[in-house]
Amino acid sequence: MITRFSVIPDERGLILGVDKDKIFEPGYVYEVTKLLDQIIIRKVGKFALAESGPDYPNCNSGMDVIVYSGYHLLTEEERKNL
Repeated sequence: MITRFSVIPDERGLILGVDKDKIFEPGYVYEVTKLLDQIIIRKVGKFALAESGPDYPNCNSGMDVIVYSGYHLLTEEERKNL
């Protein structure tokens, strides 16, 4: 098993990866900060992307739609405050 990710080297700063070790809990937003030379990863909250049903986009949508919406990067609480 392995968990890895990389950053695409352009203006988007897109991170792509795979979590085969199941380190991260599905459906949650994580935040990464750098403090001195330490990288800190913290779970922020449940993401704003609907799991299924009539809400669109949802987890069953295509990756292009999910990424474009950005709801996978917002917590439910952050989306309520938009």
